[in-house]
Amino acid sequence: MQQSGLVSAQKAADRSGESLRLANERFKVGTGTSLDLLDANVFLTASQIGIQQALYQIDLAYLRMHRDQEDIAEVTTRIQK
Repeated sequence: MQQSGLVSAQKAADRSGESLRLANERFKVGTGTSLDLLDANVFLTASQIGIQQALYQIDLAYLRMHRDQEDIAEVTTRIQK
């Protein structure tokens, strides 16, 4: 389930990156505004945060699974190396 969230977040970041690219092109030719650029940057940043949140959720699910299996100490020792 968490991996589908990551895929969705990555797709959102791709779309936001393309939106920013298009906003830059419109701004260069004079049909876009600086506000369009700011909005596109905000959406890109938000989607990049979404990727980090999805990765966090995957890590959290992994650690919870190992906690439930009662081998969390071994896993955390391995992670710290």
